[in-house]
Amino acid sequence: MRLLFLNPNTSAHLTDLGVAIARKVARPDTEIVPATGHFGARYISTRATAAIAGHAALDAFARC
Repeated sequence: MRLLFLNPNTSAHLTDLGVAIARKVARPDTEIVPATGHFGARYISTRATAAIAGHAALDAFARC
């Protein structure tokens, strides 16, 4: 199985942390593909950053 771990903010560090957790709970044969937003906030804390993150998530998904 291939699993996309999509982090819509711009923090690669948070993506790495999330992927590490996902690898601990996923089946051994699961491929986890990390993706980090290319634009937007480093972390999502307001409605405005959440709206931008939605666009960043779609953009990151399209790049995969």
